[in-house]
Order: sequence, then C-alpha cells, then structure tokens
Amino acid sequence: MKGSCHTGNPLVFEAQGVKVYAGGNTRSGGWMQMNPKPDLAIGPQGVIRTSRTMDSFPLGWLCGSKVDTKKTPLLIELEWPDYSIPTNVGRDFWVQLVDDIKTNGIKSVSTQCMGGHGRTGVQLCILAHMMIPQEQHTWKDAGELIQYIRDVYCDHAVEAPSQQKYIADVLEMAEGENKMALVTSNNMGGIWDNVDYTFDADEVVFEGDEKRKKKSKKKGKSGAKNYTSIKRLPADTGKIRGHLLYCCEQCGDYEFRSTLVSNADIDCEVCYAPMSFQLGEDSLGSHGDFSCSCDSCHRNDYLPL
Repeated sequence: MKGSCHTGNPLVFEAQGVKVYAGGNTRSGGWMQMNPKPDLAIGPQGVIRTSRTMDSFPLGWLCGSKVDTKKTPLLIELEWPDYSIPTNVGRDFWVQLVDDIKTNGIKSVSTQCMGGHGRTGVQLCILAHMMIPQEQHTWKDAGELIQYIRDVYCDHAVEAPSQQKYIADVLEMAEGENKMALVTSNNMGGIWDNVDYTFDADEVVFEGDEKRKKKSKKKGKSGAKNYTSIKRLPADTGKIRGHLLYCCEQCGDYEFRSTLVSNADIDCEVCYAPMSFQLGEDSLGSHGDFSCSCDSCHRNDYLPL
C-alpha cells in the first residue's frame, strides 16, 4: 500500500555524471528537503516552491545581505494536472532539457510532485531512457520502462494509462503491457462485503449544512449509465477525501483524480470524451476508507455527500 512506500528523496539513477533524485512533498520529499540542494528541480506547478526571505529592507542598506536564506536551485515548473500528463510539453521539450542539463553542467536533478508517484514516475521514465546509455537499457517499451523505474524507486510510479501513453509518445516507443491494471487489495478488511449501494443515473444528490439540493445530470454520449450520482456510500464520513476513480465512457481509459468538485468536469485526456466516476476499492484512501492524511486533502472544497 502507498502508506508504506518511499519517503524522502532517494537517488533513483545516475547517468552521464548526473544524479537524479525523486520524492513527493507529502512524503518528506521535494528539493526543499534535500541537503545539499540539487542543481535543478523540476515538477508541476503548485509543487515546486521557491525559497525566499519574507524580510524587507531599505533600498541600498547592506544589512539585507547578511540574512541567511536557503540556496534555491534552478527551477522548472510545468502545467501538469494530478493523475494526468503535461499540458504544453512534448518530446521536443524533453530532448532539449537533457541537452540543457549537459551543457549547463548540472550534476544533480530533483524530480518531484505531490506524492512522488504518478507525475514523478513519468519524469523518471523519460529522463532514464534519454540519459542512461542505450546499451544499459533493460526495457524495450514503455511498460517495461515503467517496471524498471518501479523496481529501482517505488511500486506506485506512474499511475494512469494516459501517463504510460505519454511516455511512449515522448520516447517514440511502443506502449507495451498496460501497467495500470486494477489490482484487488487483500488489506481491505472486508469493508465492501454486504454493502448495498443506490445509484441514480440522472440525479446527483448533494448534502451540506443540513440542506439537500438536486442537480440534473445528463447521460454520456455513449448512452452508458453514468454512476457519478451516488446517493449513499459505504462509509458515513460526511465528505469524501482522497481520490476517486474516473472511467472514460468512450475509450475505457481511467484516471484517479482528487475529490475536488471541479475534477468531475474534466474530459478524458486520451479521447476528450466525458469521464464517469467509478466506485471501487481503488477509489479508497490508504486507510481503507474514504479518508486521507495528505495535507492537500484537508480543505473545504471537496464534494459533500
């Protein structure tokens, strides 16, 4: 389970004199936790944090130069939604990035995201393939490359089919075996046994502040029954926290998304068709219920039920 996987910023591989580290902000990772600091840090917007002083000094006064601040590495922030792929970055960017690392004398790189899994895993796969000499490659397609990174770093690296497809496209290789197949957990404690669910394909029920309001919900274009509307859940938590599993109504691709209300309106990253919420044990938090200890989940903008 994710609760017992990597922490900190482990060294994942070293190639061409460059050490590549990985970590997640919610797992004591990210460049801010590294000592010494890396030469370069790369990650999604909202994850990369600058180290700067909040003190203010009169213009021209030299006392400001005596304030201790942490060394900030070169930073690359990408528009990159969670459980998805970069919005504006393709193969040309990664090829040029590796060249820039070489020509600018970079000796250490920190790859990171919120949890250090999906988006971090994508970065590691691409950099490993482009930087590790070809004669040392033990993979022939994206699926085997993902498995290599999981073996040397974390079992949960790369988390969505769209991410595996993106790796294959950037590296111009076959996708290979689907590494995002659902796996049934043996640690669920039987919480799904004898649970009665009530679904309504045309109605979403919200509940908050002891008030209930109904909002109509149309079916997808495919005519498949839409399970975004759940009247009752197997855990009386008041709010869903953590991540939910969404499935594309057209191509069958699936993605994990945090339980922000706005995430329900994002179309499929592969074919741009509507996505439907799928209830299943892979939608659970790491504690076997709809809870999450992640700091980013402790907010008030989640879908209340």
